[in-house]
Amino acid sequence: MVKSWLTLFRVPIIFSAMSNVYAGYFIGGGTGISFRMAAGMMVSALIVMAGMGLNDVADHRKDGLERPERPIPSGAISKTTAARVCIAMLIGAILWTGYIHLPAIIPVILLCYFIYLYNFVLKQGPYGPLAMAACRVSNFIFGLVLGLKGISFLHLLDVKILFLLLSLGAYIVLTTYLAKKETKGNSRERVNIFFIGLLIWLGLWALFLLFASTGSGIIFGFIVLILFIVFMRASFVMLLKTPSSKHTSKCVSNLLTFIPMVDMLAMFASGVSVFYAVGAFIFVPLANIPRKSISNT
Repeated sequence: MVKSWLTLFRVPIIFSAMSNVYAGYFIGGGTGISFRMAAGMMVSALIVMAGMGLNDVADHRKDGLERPERPIPSGAISKTTAARVCIAMLIGAILWTGYIHLPAIIPVILLCYFIYLYNFVLKQGPYGPLAMAACRVSNFIFGLVLGLKGISFLHLLDVKILFLLLSLGAYIVLTTYLAKKETKGNSRERVNIFFIGLLIWLGLWALFLLFASTGSGIIFGFIVLILFIVFMRASFVMLLKTPSSKHTSKCVSNLLTFIPMVDMLAMFASGVSVFYAVGAFIFVPLANIPRKSISNT
């Protein structure tokens, strides 16, 4: 029963969500590890787990055909029970956020709203990837607000911050676009579109590091870009060779696991301490531990 719930919540994915909040907190001005940051990461994990659970609630009929082993279609967890638990988690997360830092309730409520839009309204249409991107961007903004010294949101209008948010959103759009054909495999055309988008994303990051970053942030940023390509190389090669369901799923799973590297890029580009920026990578091995037995897609 415990594994069924962990599978429903896709537990490995919570670590990339926590990484978003971690990065946002320091970029927003947070200094050092704090209760607010740690509690915020727990809120993010709770919301993302609830979102994953509601995703299965929304897809229970489709999963019955394509993924009958999932907790709801297999009968391990009822659709009603899953929905009630997930809604309770979202309400609890909102209330807990109000206690941690009242202004942060705004991005948290937005995050919950975009989760609803993605799962029950937009997922199957062309705007599904954008809705998922909005979820991740809202999560990152939640971290930013936790790190702000006051309650002003003007800091979020900074050009660098806007680029970081758009960059994360674009990464999620590309990943979600690829994942849309995960169960049946992608066509060559879709894979080519994905890689063209990824190359543009990498190129824009290289330009941003060169012209908008300073000091060691440039060097460390390029190191992260290179390592990302190295870590993803095998998955990319397999996907290019055979865009099957298996290779698509593997690539999407790795793209989700390495989201903390996108957060590291953002932290280095923003001048966050190297110690804390490198610290974001810890979320990658943490995600890989449960990923051995529980899928994050």
